[in-house]
Amino acid sequence: EARLVYAGVTHGLAGPARRLVVDIGGGSTELIIGPGPETRLLESVALGCVTHTQRFFEGAEITEKRMRKARMAARVELEFLEDRYRKAGWDLAIGSSGTVRGAWRMMGAKGWIEEEITREGLEKAVAQLIETGRIDKIDYPDLREDRRAVFPGGVAVLAGVFDSLKV
Repeated sequence: EARLVYAGVTHGLAGPARRLVVDIGGGSTELIIGPGPETRLLESVALGCVTHTQRFFEGAEITEKRMRKARMAARVELEFLEDRYRKAGWDLAIGSSGTVRGAWRMMGAKGWIEEEITREGLEKAVAQLIETGRIDKIDYPDLREDRRAVFPGGVAVLAGVFDSLKV
């Protein structure tokens, strides 16, 4: 799956830049590094927006404590690949999932980012989710309806990737 994700994301991108591609799915996250069309590192990790939301935001409640635990769990799950991925390095990080797209749209609509997701924008998104307090109260116009129910878990996974890999 990781190889297919990477091929799809990088198809048509010019240049030999080394890329980190992150695809947050419902039950797993794929992380791939490669120069140009080649893959160098491939991992599929048991972190997904659906499973993470079910595990950490039971009852639809979003609290600072729950978000902190969800983010830390993502870091723990990614710990085994941190050193290899950081040493390999990348010139460009690309997110390819509905979670990343939804987070990007939300941050852009709020004016927290311009074109790229930044750590500062992501921290504001995390804080906004905590302030919202409940999954059923998530009502960001640029976030698709079908993404809202799994958004907190996906954002926690994305934040965990940023934390672990120092994106």
